[in-house]
Amino acid sequence: ALANTVVEAAVAELKVASKYAVDNYERILKANKEAAEKTTPNEHAPRPQFAPDSEEEKIAMDKVRKPAVLFMALCIRRPEIIKTLFELSSVKNAGLLSKAVRQQMSKL
Repeated sequence: ALANTVVEAAVAELKVASKYAVDNYERILKANKEAAEKTTPNEHAPRPQFAPDSEEEKIAMDKVRKPAVLFMALCIRRPEIIKTLFELSSVKNAGLLSKAVRQQMSKL
């Protein structure tokens, strides 16, 4: 019973993170474009695939990463909820959450 309550709370937090990602999509997209314009391709070494492209995206990823990692930890005990993780991180314009999930996937 307590485990069900924990999972329900985690699902609710993941929904909030997904909504945050969608609500901030345009702002992050704009910040990423501005950051791309400021850097030159040869400015630094190759970056990790899921690294944030701007400071705004980094801050936002920190906010969505925590509920995603918590949910992923719960998936270890309840593999059937992995579907919920992927559904919420695949919502249109929730690329930020998707990126955070993929970044942490090795921990799952």
